Amino acid sequence: MNKFSKDDVLKIIDDEDCVVVLRPVIIDGKWDGDITLKLAHFNTGTTSPLTKKEQGQMLSIAAMVASSLPVMNEDDHVYHELSSYMMDAMPHVLDEYLEAEEEEASETSTHVTKDGNVYKLNFNTKTKGNA
Repeated sequence: MNKFSKDDVLKIIDDEDCVVVLRPVIIDGKWDGDITLKLAHFNTGTTSPLTKKEQGQMLSIAAMVASSLPVMNEDDHVYHELSSYMMDAMPHVLDEYLEAEEEEASETSTHVTKDGNVYKLNFNTKTKGNA
């Protein structure tokens, strides 16, 4: 997955684009697990090659994508179907998630890795031995 600065993101968005913005809800400096959704619609007047009808269709598709989130929250079957599709179509997303999980776990616990018949122990803790 590509990581972009805000300026980079603005450079890749074209006049005819619709963007689904997912924003984590932060309370007291921590994500509470909830998100807010926004649709950014850049189709403006004569700068877009799309007709008004086509612009409406794009916005409708973006709204359907955004609407999938509450549906996944309410319907386990839909959640599992979309998760399965994501893992098949975009395995790099899962890889990055697992890497982040491993990194977080290694910062707060003993971590064991195996290289052939050699086990490596990493005793990283939050206090780094200074408790």
